[in-house]
Amino acid sequence: MRLAAETRDALLAALGDSVDRFGAVEVVDSLDSTNAELLRRGIAQADASLLLALEQTAGRGRHGREWRTPAGGQLALSLAVRTQRPLTDWQGLPLGVGVAVADALRRFGIDSIGLKWPNDLLLGDAKCGGILLESRLPSAASHDGETLLVIGVGINRQLDGSMAVDQPVTDLVAALGERTPSLAELAAVVGIAIIDAVDAHVLQGLAAALPRFEQLDVLRGRELGIVHADGSERVGTALGVAEDGTLRVRIAGVEQRLLSADVSVRPRR
Repeated sequence: MRLAAETRDALLAALGDSVDRFGAVEVVDSLDSTNAELLRRGIAQADASLLLALEQTAGRGRHGREWRTPAGGQLALSLAVRTQRPLTDWQGLPLGVGVAVADALRRFGIDSIGLKWPNDLLLGDAKCGGILLESRLPSAASHDGETLLVIGVGINRQLDGSMAVDQPVTDLVAALGERTPSLAELAAVVGIAIIDAVDAHVLQGLAAALPRFEQLDVLRGRELGIVHADGSERVGTALGVAEDGTLRVRIAGVEQRLLSADVSVRPRR
């Protein structure tokens, strides 16, 4: 508990005047998942609640993949936002969050970060982080009709070799060495980036982030392996991201648009 309290003090100091943008700021020693915890708490929590876990024992990626956070080795941060907008209005928000986080990391001296549709942060061809958007719909007894959005961001700060994943991974220490920010400094910068992305999305939707995403897109023009939910796989060429956040691909000479909920993609070359 002492380490969590010290980290929270450092986080509040790093947030500075921006702390007023958050309904609550909390740091805990260990959780199964910051996203899962905020979803369990539900709509009663303060809007724009920020939750940081020093250790995450059962973090989740897309399609339920496990993403374990070793103690102190990875940023595991989630923001809860209450909204009365339909979920369709938030389509593409992970792309906007990815852009905001990638640009925020540049202030630490990381200029080579790229984005892999729909939610991965990459250094070279190795994953250094990811974004997961989840939601909890209003209950039948709800009078205000608010939906809870939870935006989770995980960034590898210093891995310990215990991650069992099926793709290359890297961390900030590999890129920055002694210049690697503390967990509190990283959490402050990323937390502000998330809330900036939410505010921009409210005003302009994905249009606010799409031009910048195109600059950071690591898939465009590359041959992809496209794996569907039933396990079937096809090959296509990435053409970029459409205005609704779907992935444009050319398969057998025909352009198609893919939803992130339906497929996983990996570059083949």
